[in-house]
Amino acid sequence: MSGDRFSFTLVVRMILTEDGLVDLDLLNARHRLEVLVGNALTDAHLGYGDGGDFGTGTVNAYFFVSDPHRALPVVLEALRRLKETEGVAVAWLDKAGDTWRVLWPENYPNP
Repeated sequence: MSGDRFSFTLVVRMILTEDGLVDLDLLNARHRLEVLVGNALTDAHLGYGDGGDFGTGTVNAYFFVSDPHRALPVVLEALRRLKETEGVAVAWLDKAGDTWRVLWPENYPNP
C-alpha cells in the first residue's frame, strides 16, 4: 500500500497525564491507537499505519493517508470508539515535509 496515493503523513498524538505510567503502559496505549486508527483508515481506503513512538507521557502513531482532511472523521470516530479524545491532537505533515499542520482540535497550538 505505498506510492503517491498515500503521500501525506498523519500523526495522532495522545498526551497521557496519569502519574506513574511506565513504558509498558505507554507501549500498550500506542499499540491500541495504531491498531484501531490504522484499521479504520485501511477499511475506508484512506491510508494505513506506519508505526509510532512514545516518550514521557506522550504517545504518537503515524499513518500514511491520501487526504488528511478526508481521513480526519475516520480517525475521530476510531478515537471515540477507543474512548480517547481528551489530550489527543491530529496533525499532518505538508508535502514539503517541513511543517506540521494541526487538524484537530481546532484551538490546538501548532507543534
